Amino acid sequence: MSDVNRIADDLLFGMLSESPDIAAHLGIRDVNGRALANDTLTDFSDDGVAARRQTMTKAAKALAAVDTTALNTSDRATHDVTRYLVEDGMFWIFHGADGACFPEIAYPLNPVEGAHQVLSTLLVQDHVLSSAADIDGYQARLKRLPAALHQIRDAARTRLR
Repeated sequence: MSDVNRIADDLLFGMLSESPDIAAHLGIRDVNGRALANDTLTDFSDDGVAARRQTMTKAAKALAAVDTTALNTSDRATHDVTRYLVEDGMFWIFHGADGACFPEIAYPLNPVEGAHQVLSTLLVQDHVLSSAADIDGYQARLKRLPAALHQIRDAARTRLR
């Protein structure tokens, strides 16, 4: 595997690990053989925000060290897409470098969008229940739901001041 593909795989694994709703929505259970947990929820706390920003920063630094003149066509495309993700951002809570100065979720609780809607979509629509392990993971997510809702409430209280 090329360095660029390793960086892209590490970024994708990090993003999907930190935002399991995206993994479930896309139906992705592993990244190049690395299993994604199917029993977690997104961490909406300040520590979760910091972890997501660290994932993006780490990938950006790794990409900056790549000699792009030596890349083949496929690796160049992977590099450009990965660079776009870490600079411009994508996926609702992964802003990239250009959006790092903005709050991750400007209005955590609102009727149009927000973390509460992401959680409900994950639990009602996206979490596949096709095995005993899936059911166990779903039950674990349900147990984690109160903590996630408290994180959203706390974000609304502290980030909107």
